[in-house]
Amino acid sequence: MKKKTNKIKEFILQSLIIFAVWLIGTVIIITLDFEKLSSVLIGWIVFVVIGTAVFRMIMSEKNDKK
Repeated sequence: MKKKTNKIKEFILQSLIIFAVWLIGTVIIITLDFEKLSSVLIGWIVFVVIGTAVFRMIMSEKNDKK
């Protein structure tokens, strides 16, 4: 039971961090080039993918240490 609650907490934390990264990334990209919306979208997608991949790697390393 305890393991399941940890998984849920981990998932919520992961979602929050990804959302925060996405939000910061979007704000940075919009302030850098407000005119170029297509590059904003491409940059946003790349940013989210890289952010998610890095976060998953960090989380799996933490899980391996336990």
